[in-house]
Amino acid sequence: MADQAGDDHFRALEFSETEVCAIMGAASLDAASELIDSATDAGLIQFVPDDCYQLTSRAWDRLSTSEPQQASGQQRGEFVDSARIAELRAISNGDFDLSRLVRMCEEINSAWNSGNTISVAMLARAIVDHVPPIFHQNNFAQVTSQISARSIRGSFEHIQTALRHIADSALHLHIRRREAIPAVTQVDFRQSFDVLMSELIRALRN
Repeated sequence: MADQAGDDHFRALEFSETEVCAIMGAASLDAASELIDSATDAGLIQFVPDDCYQLTSRAWDRLSTSEPQQASGQQRGEFVDSARIAELRAISNGDFDLSRLVRMCEEINSAWNSGNTISVAMLARAIVDHVPPIFHQNNFAQVTSQISARSIRGSFEHIQTALRHIADSALHLHIRRREAIPAVTQVDFRQSFDVLMSELIRALRN
């Protein structure tokens, strides 16, 4: 079918229900026919005599608006740098099992790349609550208070205050008549988190 179309987005193509099954994952020929009918009713494809269909301008508009969103997700990068995760994996520490921490870092990266901002906020809070014993403290507020380096302390305070408020909202906010989903910028604590990860790794190696 791609060979038939070439670069012509609006070229009419002939295809069978069997091909629709293969391309779109329809379970049966009847299901494929229903998919074709639904796409026609939605104005996404139109019948061209004889036995051909073509995408409509509406369909291409929908495709063109979805492509930049996919690209932006691919360009978003990692919440926790993969090099930091590799460093954590390589550490052998008799006092702490790092497997849960590594897994949370992997999951927050997955959530970040998928644009799942609520999950990012929850996982970031979970990581922050998970690591204080590595710094010989009971909670992250105590961790922050014992940091002497001003620049590092600033990053930790950013996590302690701004992140905690956003995560609390994601975790504990009751349902409302109108909701607002957190934007990516709200949960973008990557710089502060990288400082946290570097200090974690340094503490684990001491």
